[in-house]
Parts: sequence; structure tokens; C-alpha cells
Amino acid sequence: TVNEDGSNTGPTPPFAGQASSQRSAEAANQTYRTLSRRYTSLLDGKGVDIRRIEISGRGVFYRVRIPAQTRAEANALCSDLKAQGGDCFVTR
Repeated sequence: TVNEDGSNTGPTPPFAGQASSQRSAEAANQTYRTLSRRYTSLLDGKGVDIRRIEISGRGVFYRVRIPAQTRAEANALCSDLKAQGGDCFVTR
């Protein structure tokens, strides 16, 4: 998990709310910065986990994931983001 300032917070928690998927690391980082400004009260202090994923036949994507310790925490985060107009789904 990486904080907004780029520092590492240690091991990645087992769950996450995935808020976006982008075609480049730069776009994923910019998306997180935008989300963290728009949803400060929800995302402040949670950090981000940007994962590079290669999908056969589609190419490389960078997933913007907000770490959560439990499925319930991830569900609550996604519910809150959606209620404020964001996109999110729970993943491991």
C-alpha cells in the first residue's frame, strides 16, 4: 500500500474498494489524486494500492484500489463512494 505522498505503509490489506482502472500508471496516479480531493472525508489516510494487471487480449491496466482490512470495511467504503457519486466495487 502506498500513501498519497508515495511512502510505503507496509503489507497490503486483504480487501480493497477498486475505484478505477486506467491504461497507464500516470493516469492511475492522477485518478487517485482527483478522487482523494473529491472524496477527502472518505479517503483521507487510507492510502492507495495501484496494481498493474495484464489482461490477455486487452493489454495492461492499472487498478486504483483503496485498501481495507475487512470485507465489511471495503463494502462500507464502496457504499459511501457510490452514495457520493463515485464508482467502486469490492475486491481481494
